[in-house]
Amino acid sequence: IKSIIWRKPTAFALKNKNALAYMHTHLNESWTTDAMLNAIISVAQVPKHPFNAEFIHSRLMNDPMPIRDTWWSTYLHEQHQEKEAVERLINWSWHMNGNINSTDESIELLGVTLCWMFTTSNRFIRDKATKALSSLLTNHANVSLRLLKRFENIDDPYITERLFASVFGSFVRSNNDDIEISKTVKWLTNNLVNKNKVPVHLLTRDYILGIFELASKLDP
Repeated sequence: IKSIIWRKPTAFALKNKNALAYMHTHLNESWTTDAMLNAIISVAQVPKHPFNAEFIHSRLMNDPMPIRDTWWSTYLHEQHQEKEAVERLINWSWHMNGNINSTDESIELLGVTLCWMFTTSNRFIRDKATKALSSLLTNHANVSLRLLKRFENIDDPYITERLFASVFGSFVRSNNDDIEISKTVKWLTNNLVNKNKVPVHLLTRDYILGIFELASKLDP
């Protein structure tokens, strides 16, 4: 399991769908969870890696929220102050401050991982992950829109709330990103407002309102 972190993405004989299905099946078993998840989170941002954020995203999307919480959210709760992969990824993203030179693909993979950290009821992990995502997305509004589309139909209000909080925070801090911010507002108008799908949670609605008010002052 530890070798997952150091091996090249091309060094895995996992092109067989049955092998990947086996990994998905056993991902939440007690004997492998912590070690496996630490390894996966460590390579989350690596494009084309068979165990990057796309792997964990596909598994978590398939689990209903109660099942997801029994293994994933519990794992996150126990990672607070452990100085393992979760804390490292959060701290690295938090200190980017819009200066990250990675590709949009890597930023999106990191963003997906941070979004899934919002599921835990541990407010320290959730708060730090929120600030980290806001920092990561600064000056990358195009990636913000990709994340909103990915999690449009998520069944966990924790994720929806903190994703909009992070997007709003990143927009406030961004420079020269007016065109991409306007594209996000257009998507929100078409997919939330016009379809009467605006979340009922007051804080989430306030973050969405903040995005619209900010966009009204821009001149893309």
